[in-house]
Amino acid sequence: MKRFAHTTIVVALLVVHVGCSSIVPRAVAERIGTHPTLRGGAQSVDELVQDLVVAVHASDEGALRSLRVSEVEYREIILPGSVPPGETPPQYAQEFTDFLWGSLDVRNRHGEQQLLRLWGGKSLTVESASFHRGVRAYRGYTAHSLLDLTVKDDQGKEVRMEMGSIAQVGDRFKFISFTRD
Repeated sequence: MKRFAHTTIVVALLVVHVGCSSIVPRAVAERIGTHPTLRGGAQSVDELVQDLVVAVHASDEGALRSLRVSEVEYREIILPGSVPPGETPPQYAQEFTDFLWGSLDVRNRHGEQQLLRLWGGKSLTVESASFHRGVRAYRGYTAHSLLDLTVKDDQGKEVRMEMGSIAQVGDRFKFISFTRD
């Protein structure tokens, strides 16, 4: 009986470790040999943009929110990883990180509302997507900066949307921001 209990505990710990490895703090992740990643997220920029169009068509604010980095991802991947590769992550005061996240989250929530107000319920077809500032590697992620998205609306009218940046961590992509600063 003890052997079964021991095996069960080991299996449970492995499940917890594997299931949570994408949200552990960077310092812990580096100690245990895993690296934080984006939970969910698209497998490409094209897939992320298609998910955006689907969420807007469905007027689904929750679906839109799931396409951007979460608070944990921002605090543990984006913020400390926003330095050149190989540089030491900066240490920020808690109040400062609270301010940065709060500011980004408020801007994104306004961006979500604007997208839904302007385009909610409409069928949009993606014509092209490019990045005004290109792609740049950082310590914790790759930034695809300032999305220029061209879509056609229900009537075939071409519309250009200027959006924020997308984070790529490994093979996962999420918006950092829906709006440009």
